[in-house]
Amino acid sequence: MGEDILSGAGLDRTVPQLVVTGYAVDMEFWEAGAGAGCCPPECSSPGGG
Repeated sequence: MGEDILSGAGLDRTVPQLVVTGYAVDMEFWEAGAGAGCCPPECSSPGGG
């Protein structure tokens, strides 16, 4: 599963499925690396830093 996420394959499958739902899909969020800017860097590492 990790390789799927890191390679982008999971994202390539997810975005089209989200679009098909009819809900608005914020491509700026997804193209930035699935929310790369939504959390400070310390949130993404185990132990908070």
